[in-house]
Amino acid sequence: MSPERVLHHEIAILDALCARDVAALQAAIAPEQLFVNGHVGAIDREALLAATAVVRMLEYTIGETRVVRIADDAWLVSYALDERGTHAGEPYSDRTYSTSVIVDGPDGLKVVHHHASHRS
Repeated sequence: MSPERVLHHEIAILDALCARDVAALQAAIAPEQLFVNGHVGAIDREALLAATAVVRMLEYTIGETRVVRIADDAWLVSYALDERGTHAGEPYSDRTYSTSVIVDGPDGLKVVHHHASHRS
């Protein structure tokens, strides 16, 4: 597996968040996934999927990408994320350093952990 394929998987998740494509998110994110950030704390996959009804990412840009193999079947993807969207109909914007752990398992690539830290 190439680093480009792993990064493409992460970008596909961001695109699915923009599209509110719950089926694509379910396919790309492991059931045991944990999402951690300063706004919501730690939430599981089901809570993340439910949040798509309230939070809508409208656009994003990523930079400073780095993809590192951390095991035979696992990769770390980190990047700077700038996003703009709505939360309960109100506009928001956010800037984070984001990191995902992606594992290549029997069902293909899955995010098993994601962390976002705010940046100025």
